[in-house]
Amino acid sequence: MHSVMARMNQMSSSVLVMGALLLVAVAMSSQWLAREPQLRVAFRRAQVVERGAGMRHRRAGSAQPQKQLVVEFDLEADFTQAWHWNVKNVYVSVVASYNTTQLAPEGAQRRASSTVVTSNGATSDDSHVVVEHHMVLWDRVISSQDEARIFSSDLRSKYSPRHSDGSMVPLDRPMTLHVEYMIFPVVGAFTFGSSALHAFVLNAEES
Repeated sequence: MHSVMARMNQMSSSVLVMGALLLVAVAMSSQWLAREPQLRVAFRRAQVVERGAGMRHRRAGSAQPQKQLVVEFDLEADFTQAWHWNVKNVYVSVVASYNTTQLAPEGAQRRASSTVVTSNGATSDDSHVVVEHHMVLWDRVISSQDEARIFSSDLRSKYSPRHSDGSMVPLDRPMTLHVEYMIFPVVGAFTFGSSALHAFVLNAEES
């Protein structure tokens, strides 16, 4: 009995070791097979439109149409070279980013109450901090190599860019667009990446 249990333990250990080695080999081969996708995004136009009130506003008793910002852009995303046997899905998103300034927290203002003089003589108040805003405008899940090429012009944002309080972003704000992606493997670690930034000024039109 003791000899049978010992042999079973040895076999189980061997199977686990071989499985671990196989997973390591799969992960390493996936890194070797990986290729960078071709990504490009370009802003076209933006406009403010009126749409029906969302569920949150209906629950609050406001059924008035809500103004929403719609952003149109061109997108080129080619994952055919990045696709291989260990890729399960690819999540692609177009992200808009911009910066604002706001008052620093009260404690930070006490620690940094001085005024900095720059080389051109301008002053910078340390009581203000730069806040970065990132908003997903559009996304898609690619499930097969047949869907791995996206070449579209005049794509419209699926999600209206808004702040957490529901207000629209400033309509004359310098912004950037870029593409982000996440590759989900069958086995191994996730792969992340992004495209170069495309800078533009929003200048949204009222429809």
